[in-house]
Amino acid sequence: EYLSKNDSTFKKLDSLREEGWASSKGDDHFKFQRERADNKDRSQETTFHAIHTAIGKELAAAGAFDKPECAVMNIQALNLCMAPGAYTEVFLEIHPDATVKGITLPLELGGHPMTIPYGLQDPRVNLYFLDITMLAAEFGVTSENIPADHPDAKNFTMHRPHGREAFDVVLCDGQTLRTHQRLEYRENREPLRLLTAQLILGMARIKPGGTFIILLHKADAFDTMQLLRSFSGFAKIALFKPQKSHNTRSTFYLIAKDVKSLSVPAIEATEKWKFDWQQATFGGEKGIGIDKEPPNDEEVNAVLDEFGPELIKLCQHIWSIQTEALDKAKWRQEQVDQPRTPEHSRRPSFPLSRLNPNSSFEPHSPLEPHTPFFSPRKGNNENKYKGLSQPQISPEKAAKMAGKWR
Repeated sequence: EYLSKNDSTFKKLDSLREEGWASSKGDDHFKFQRERADNKDRSQETTFHAIHTAIGKELAAAGAFDKPECAVMNIQALNLCMAPGAYTEVFLEIHPDATVKGITLPLELGGHPMTIPYGLQDPRVNLYFLDITMLAAEFGVTSENIPADHPDAKNFTMHRPHGREAFDVVLCDGQTLRTHQRLEYRENREPLRLLTAQLILGMARIKPGGTFIILLHKADAFDTMQLLRSFSGFAKIALFKPQKSHNTRSTFYLIAKDVKSLSVPAIEATEKWKFDWQQATFGGEKGIGIDKEPPNDEEVNAVLDEFGPELIKLCQHIWSIQTEALDKAKWRQEQVDQPRTPEHSRRPSFPLSRLNPNSSFEPHSPLEPHTPFFSPRKGNNENKYKGLSQPQISPEKAAKMAGKWR
């Protein structure tokens, strides 16, 4: 019960989540939001863009788009999962001489439409339309490594977009879309594949000293805590949550400045993300991916002992925003006691206070990454993917790699 015992704000947030589990009104509210998000017409796309423009301006006010010291002349930014383009628009308003390169899911695969000019209409914005999770070469995989009978064998690509460029600011704003057309085997692990894909591409292209901005979910989830702890080892980090939009949700942004992308901790973190992507894509006996094992109490306690106090300091203000928003939520004020079916009233077996990434009541949670810590166990290491293994990298090797990359 670490977080509830050590932070009163989280304790209240935890209580509101418990209340949400018992609320049919809450379910109806978030179900309506999901349906509206999945079936947007042109006017709703305009609203969607406006919402993200407002969030972008809040990010800018928080200093996320400030020019890093590593930017010599005109600032260069990389926006992964760019559509609809509102953040890029805000960024260019602040830095009109900047260039922004991006990657975004194409419309035919279920991606959002772009609502800002790019390419010939605005040469400052250069964009690739592709599924970022299929860039196998980025994740340490060669064409020879991919099993011929893998369901997506023909869909992986060795292309490395913007691979020879270096950026002052990297923005990763992707989240799993229900409208994304993908094979069924990917469903459970797609949030992990998408998150690690963005992290790997971003770290490979950010200049030492640059700024890395990442959309994350559920700061009290163990996988998110691990990510925050990793970044704290090679960057100056702060957390940001919009005050108005998405304030009842657990989404927030990590703003990492002065990223030491060639340091040993950064290289080690990137190697682990590559391993996680490989396991989620090619792991298991069938060679089509394997879920990560949930953390045990010993692992959780070890991380909390080391990083728990810092986590609470980082998260207090984002927990406060969500707590206040949930407390004032219209569906909560209007809710009446209604019996719930056993299916809806079940509580997860792993308590919220133990940081289970699936333990939030929020009905939008299918959009959130499920990346609990992976602990290899017997029977999990027989992979059809050739060469897949737990990364083992010594500080000496990492330092040598960093010197080579310089």
